[in-house]
Amino acid sequence: MEISYFGKSGIKLKSGSESVGFDLEFLGLSKKPNSMKEMRSVFYTDIHRSKESLTSTEVMTFNRQGEYEVRPFSVRGVSVKAYGDIYGTTKSTVFLADAMDFGSVGIIGYATKNLNEEAMELLANARLLIIPIGGMGMGLEPEEAMELVKNLNCEYVIPVHYKDGFSKYASPQSELGDFLKLIGEDSTSEVFEGKVSSKEFPTAGESFKVVVVSPKASS
Repeated sequence: MEISYFGKSGIKLKSGSESVGFDLEFLGLSKKPNSMKEMRSVFYTDIHRSKESLTSTEVMTFNRQGEYEVRPFSVRGVSVKAYGDIYGTTKSTVFLADAMDFGSVGIIGYATKNLNEEAMELLANARLLIIPIGGMGMGLEPEEAMELVKNLNCEYVIPVHYKDGFSKYASPQSELGDFLKLIGEDSTSEVFEGKVSSKEFPTAGESFKVVVVSPKASS
């Protein structure tokens, strides 16, 4: 499996020749960028973000809880309480995407650290957790993200939605280092540019490993 990061919370998971997206911003584009030409579906962790999807029917868009089959992925979403009301919504959705060649990937967007029981049970199956760390009212603070990661007991973590010098946010975000200093150097991988293959992940250990992917613009 290959994971691409496009800034903010925008992620693409690719398995074989197919891919699925999460919280991708297209900003009114009518066609998919070349870097996403094989993508069939995009899932959004809240209704507000789904308004940033394509203005065409090139991809299917989902923003609610449910079970979805987007071969080769199986995706399940569970409704949770939103972190706040900055996006004008009181609910968010956490997703678990199962990729046959890797295992399950948990996606957390604009959610609180106090997930409901159903969401915790869902994400407890995640081998990889993709989680926002920027805080400042736009999502989990670094300390809150760390607490949730520890409670979920995953093997790998990819942090997103932080100050990266690339993404533009409505309010300043915490830096990646604010999250990494809570962990220690031994738990952090090298930095990958734009995307990473699961085959490049460090060997799993007793504790989770953080895989850092710097964002890259879609083209």
